[in-house]
Amino acid sequence: MIPPLRAVRLRSIQRWLADQRPPPPSEERARLASELDDQMIQAFEAKEAELMQASMNAGTWSTQAGMQTFRMDVLLAWEQVLADFLPTTDPDSED
Repeated sequence: MIPPLRAVRLRSIQRWLADQRPPPPSEERARLASELDDQMIQAFEAKEAELMQASMNAGTWSTQAGMQTFRMDVLLAWEQVLADFLPTTDPDSED
């Protein structure tokens, strides 16, 4: 399911927050995770609506090929939201 269930998202965001340097205090992580999750879902829903509208405008919304493309585009949109909100660094690139 894209995006994952809220509990899974919150657990992942809290883990990401804990890995930040310096990490936020543990008592604030749940609140920060919830706020970040809300922002991520808003961004994703906006991207999903854009994709849906583009598919409808192209006349592919109700076709099998169009729906396959839409599902793939939704997955890519979620990956982009993750990259935008929860950036990661390559451990090999740290100084």
